[in-house]
Amino acid sequence: MENSNVFSPKTIQLSASQERISCAGYEQSGHPRVFLDVSKQDITICPYCSCQYTKNRKLIEQ
Repeated sequence: MENSNVFSPKTIQLSASQERISCAGYEQSGHPRVFLDVSKQDITICPYCSCQYTKNRKLIEQ
């Protein structure tokens, strides 16, 4: 039987100019909204749901 409560972390691409983002997780994770500093690294992982935020230098924020 498949467990429907298991989820895989997402990878979300960010503009290279972004310095701070918020993560509210998945519907199943139920974690509080947290603000993550993404200014010093190319990859940031949410400590609650393990979503991976990756800076993409090709994306231009509009």
